[in-house]
Amino acid sequence: MTSYHNRPFEEIKPQGQFTKKRVHIDHQDLSDLLHDEPIDFLSEKVVLSESLVVYGIWYWEYNYKAGKWIFKGLYRNGFFDLLASRGYYKRYSSDEKMVMWIKDTNGIIEEVTIAHLMDVAKDCVAQQTDIQFEHDRDILTATAELCQEKFKAQHHLIFNASSLLNLETHRKQFFVDTPTSAYFFYQNGIVEATADQVVVHPYNLLKDRCVWKSQVIKRVFDPEADGPNSQMALFDYNTCNGSPERLNTRRTGCGYLLHRHNSPIRNQAIICNDEVITSAKEARGRTGKGLWFHAIAQVRSGCLLDGKGFNEEDRFCFQRVEAHHNFVCLDDPKPKLDFKRFFSLSTEGWVIERKNKLSLHIPPAESPKLLILSNTILDNEGTSNKARQFVIEFSNHYSKQIITGTEEPIRAEHGCVFFSDDWGPDEWACFDQYMISNCQLYLKHGLIPGDMSNVAANRLRQTAGDDFFEFVTQHDNGKGLQANTYYDSTQLFGQFRTIYQFDEKELKQRGFTERLKKYGASKGWDFQRKTGGPSGGFWYVSKAG
Repeated sequence: MTSYHNRPFEEIKPQGQFTKKRVHIDHQDLSDLLHDEPIDFLSEKVVLSESLVVYGIWYWEYNYKAGKWIFKGLYRNGFFDLLASRGYYKRYSSDEKMVMWIKDTNGIIEEVTIAHLMDVAKDCVAQQTDIQFEHDRDILTATAELCQEKFKAQHHLIFNASSLLNLETHRKQFFVDTPTSAYFFYQNGIVEATADQVVVHPYNLLKDRCVWKSQVIKRVFDPEADGPNSQMALFDYNTCNGSPERLNTRRTGCGYLLHRHNSPIRNQAIICNDEVITSAKEARGRTGKGLWFHAIAQVRSGCLLDGKGFNEEDRFCFQRVEAHHNFVCLDDPKPKLDFKRFFSLSTEGWVIERKNKLSLHIPPAESPKLLILSNTILDNEGTSNKARQFVIEFSNHYSKQIITGTEEPIRAEHGCVFFSDDWGPDEWACFDQYMISNCQLYLKHGLIPGDMSNVAANRLRQTAGDDFFEFVTQHDNGKGLQANTYYDSTQLFGQFRTIYQFDEKELKQRGFTERLKKYGASKGWDFQRKTGGPSGGFWYVSKAG
């Protein structure tokens, strides 16, 4: 067998390669950008009227009857200004039907809760010292302890959804991918990948735009790292059986998920299947599909949904999906998953209903892409279904090494646990370079489909049954039913019942004929009745002629 590290990587590398020239990177890296500057906002006196005076986040009112100034407690606008000075805003969803609270630190934003906002204010109050200042020849005072007591008694007047709508609205546009460029946010800069090159930009490229903090990768990108010899590249090579054609399919599928640009007319679900033909009852998995998901999740923000409990009819089925997710992964759904539920997602965007929360609308341009990991073949009959699916197969390179169930073939072969402390900075750098090269390959060529013959055979076996699959593929001493050959479905049905001991209560002639049609479809053949002969006469006509 050809050694992975000795193989010519040029067979599968993208035509556009990494620029080897070191790019100047602004010394102000991400850690500097995310640093909060201290703000002295608790010692400013503001006269609102002859009877109202504000000092920072507190206010006093003059009591004419008593002839003195009374400390009243929290000044709401002061707290709103305090939060704004620390980068806190309200932000509306694209359809303006939902509001969220966010923190913006030099264009890096994250969603926060009302409880978080209150904790920020609480920390500021905890730093408050005794207050004493002069106003109009009077001395106004409040002890630190009194300030804290007033905060405890009055904070509910400010920190609620209605009151916090007074926060300034955040209007920055998101920094998005374009049809020809993908952007990745690393600690040392913004990495721009195109079909022909990779360039590292300083973070001032954001300008007046923003990016979710969850989309920032907590690693340093090295444009000179050796991606082709990464552990991830070896994993893909193994699970594609070293086939350059299958590697192109795998890598462009990965690149598609990494590219955050969406075209409503071209959106597809990436579906990962096992290559080895099995029945639905024997579907075992453990071929590495889950690891592939986690690889993409190291670079893009993803949401993993349990497919076994997923019900596409449930209005809350996507409630875990957030606005910052770049892709959604449905893990091992039922074979009869109805793809009609997903059709509108690609053209109209995601409308996410959430229990006890306002619904969230993500427009098509910002919508997450869909990844499905399945141990069985999903039912995708119909032109609409097929047009929205891109299938990637995983070989049994690793799963065939599992005999007792205790084996760890990936760890044994690679000498490490992927995405763990077993990886040092060099391996992570090689991984990042390889993943971005996949995105380059996609930007260069688009999605490159693979051979679907295994998918078609798997679907037939899982929908028509093991006995029928064996009967039609092993008919005539292993030749199988052939195109352009006359057959009688009645005779075939009789043979099938005799061999496999079926009676008509279990399977009728009509059902058997429907399965014969499915077999032809799996081969790309048309099922045509033979005219002028027995009623059961038919033949398969190859569409290729």
